[in-house]
Amino acid sequence: MSLEREPDVSDLYTYRATIESIHDGDTVWALVDHGQELFSRKRYRLAGMKAPELEKDEQRGPGWRSQAYLEHLIDRGRPVLVRTIKAARSETEKIEKWGRYLLEIWQDGVCINDRMIADGYAEKWIL
Repeated sequence: MSLEREPDVSDLYTYRATIESIHDGDTVWALVDHGQELFSRKRYRLAGMKAPELEKDEQRGPGWRSQAYLEHLIDRGRPVLVRTIKAARSETEKIEKWGRYLLEIWQDGVCINDRMIADGYAEKWIL
């Protein structure tokens, strides 16, 4: 899923972004800087992983722990790098069934997606 190295802004489909909020363990709202004063604010799904769902009646369950850990990993308001994922047979960006674009989040040389899996807060998952 992740690159051999941290991407930089010269990589295709890699952008500076600010994570504005965390919806659950695998969904974030981000403001992405596409360059030339073009920004987009969207809901994104973290690629290559699946976190447990949030259960309304269970505030200490796996979904809530996953969300809290993602909150811990991401320094909201501080710029990160994101890499959007392209479909294998198409030049269009890959969108999952709920309409979220897929992306990797990189902060301080660490792929947050991989860290969630390695630390047991998400499972490896391919669409």
